[in-house]
Amino acid sequence: MGKKTLMTDFTLKGPKAATLPARISRWWKAQTKDRKQQLMARGGLSAACFSLIVVGMPALSGITAERQSAEEFRDRNIQL
Repeated sequence: MGKKTLMTDFTLKGPKAATLPARISRWWKAQTKDRKQQLMARGGLSAACFSLIVVGMPALSGITAERQSAEEFRDRNIQL
């Protein structure tokens, strides 16, 4: 009987198959249609949440700065 060998990325298609894009491509092709739709929906939701945070942070910063200046104005009026 022949010796059984482990099938690694190097034995399948050469050393280039071990690259990250090749591994991701094989993983993506192995996913079912429903799983791909689920992953795309999660990715879209994650991107939307991240963009909302990126856009919302400067707005929150501006509101905080306005409140601080209003408090400083009140404090100065009380001192006078």
